[in-house]
Amino acid sequence: MITEIQTTTFNQEISETANSRDTKITAPEGARYLGDWMEKIPENCVLNKGTTGCGATTLATVQRTPTLIAAPFTELIRNKAAQFPENGENKPVLLPIYGEGDKTREIADYMQRHGDMPKIITTYDSVPKVCRTLDSLGYDPRRYMHLCVDE
Repeated sequence: MITEIQTTTFNQEISETANSRDTKITAPEGARYLGDWMEKIPENCVLNKGTTGCGATTLATVQRTPTLIAAPFTELIRNKAAQFPENGENKPVLLPIYGEGDKTREIADYMQRHGDMPKIITTYDSVPKVCRTLDSLGYDPRRYMHLCVDE
């Protein structure tokens, strides 16, 4: 059960002296997952949940914001992608990108079908490659996507 989270919000402009503000957000009594009481993950902040398994990655996937999720392990990527497959239901489809090779065709095909609300999950080291690919397809991920770095 989650009882409280802490966010550290940063100014849009990054300078040598980072300007930040800490905020504590208390979860309603009985809340088990972030999605039980939040509609989206706060932007431009470090989110200290205090616990794992509280639904932050799931919330990043279902929030009504185009999202690029950076994950540490391919097993986490496979697990999350299996929870949000392409199945014709009216729910987000999570595109898993990991491993060697050129993923341009895979990303391009996905963006044709889901470019209005893309949800992509990849490894930390593949984030630049995914961003370059999206750029080459005419989609600016730095402008239009929420980056969620998973633990």
